[in-house]
Amino acid sequence: KYEDSLMAFNKQAIATGQIQLNNNMFSPWLALIAVGVYTIFGGVQVVHGVLTLGSFLVNVKMFTTVGAKWGQIYMIMSQVQSCIPNLERITVLMNYRLDVPSRMQLSNFRRMTTQKMRFELRKKANVYQLPVDMLPVRIPVGNAHGGDVIDLVQGKLVYIVGPHGEGKSMLLRLISMVAFPADIDRDPPVFVPSHLRALHVPSEPLFFQGTLLDNLTLGIAPGDPDGNIDRILEI
Repeated sequence: KYEDSLMAFNKQAIATGQIQLNNNMFSPWLALIAVGVYTIFGGVQVVHGVLTLGSFLVNVKMFTTVGAKWGQIYMIMSQVQSCIPNLERITVLMNYRLDVPSRMQLSNFRRMTTQKMRFELRKKANVYQLPVDMLPVRIPVGNAHGGDVIDLVQGKLVYIVGPHGEGKSMLLRLISMVAFPADIDRDPPVFVPSHLRALHVPSEPLFFQGTLLDNLTLGIAPGDPDGNIDRILEI
């Protein structure tokens, strides 16, 4: 299957290259044909004394110069034309409506919750303007009608630990708005203020303060088998 895909790609690439070569050579060929035709008819006129040799040479030079300039214009037009399909696709993609119901519902929830939280914080602080870093990322613990919440304060380093398959990656997907809850009304989403965006989730390890052993055993409860020194050395 990979070989078939590669052969099909090479075939299309060769066809595209041939078209581009023909486009690049079209103007020089056209100018050469025009100069050749004029050379024949102009030479006949020079022989019969109808046209002077100087005028004939000037006209040939003019045809050559016009052909070169037209070639440059044609090349620019070809480059612009080759960009039009990509620009059309980008324009269409950038003007799509928010057609994913879950994303639209979550965006409305974030906007309304952000406005509500900012109003409450301004009222509590008795100020009109509120720094944007005052709003935390809020993780609900419980159902939509009650339960605790965990606030991730902006500017703080937070680590999430837990066994494999317990939802650490899913939590990152929810924060990044890659995954959505099935029903916002019954399953409250992770709240991220509407002015915040998760642009990149790196996979590189981060070394915290402390010893190497402290970093390798971060979040492991005392006495847990995962903190065994032999296991850590094996890893």
